[in-house]
Amino acid sequence: MNEILIKSTTDFFQQTFNSNADKVVLSPGRINIIGEHIDYNDGYVLPAAIDKIICFAFEKNNSNIANIQAIDLNESVEIDLKKEAVLTEVVWTNYLRGVLFQLTLK
Repeated sequence: MNEILIKSTTDFFQQTFNSNADKVVLSPGRINIIGEHIDYNDGYVLPAAIDKIICFAFEKNNSNIANIQAIDLNESVEIDLKKEAVLTEVVWTNYLRGVLFQLTLK
């Protein structure tokens, strides 16, 4: 299954950006049945892996704009890396906006 997801993601990337991705990564899903962030203080948690996976394909574009495509939603967004992250109505982009903003601070 992972091979199919990787292939469909890299094929989409090639067709969309007319180039090959520099890096492709899989991020497995997980849930916390009990507890959330309490393990830092010796609390009990019960995380479990789930059968959901996110596949990302990346390529450096030598600009300050991140072009992000959500294949499953058939949506795209451009994020200006020079601007502070602000919440938008396009909810699926908000986490990415925050992560990208934090990466620009490093």
